[in-house]
Amino acid sequence: MTEDTSGLDAALDAARHDSGSSNSRDPEIEEEYQIQLALELSAREDPEAVQIEAVKQISLGSCPPENTPAEVVAY
Repeated sequence: MTEDTSGLDAALDAARHDSGSSNSRDPEIEEEYQIQLALELSAREDPEAVQIEAVKQISLGSCPPENTPAEVVAY
């Protein structure tokens, strides 16, 4: 299992554990789960977008290069 897949699986397992049965789901917990799942999937589907955004932020001077996601993603 890859790191990306294991991270998603861990998030799914945690959400299932936290939410209990499907009949008693708290809407706030379900919403948070959906947000986390969407973020995980979007990051995995388009890793280049993360790098592009990081480079854009560097070029705009919003953050120093050593603190950007691009450096983290590059390794």
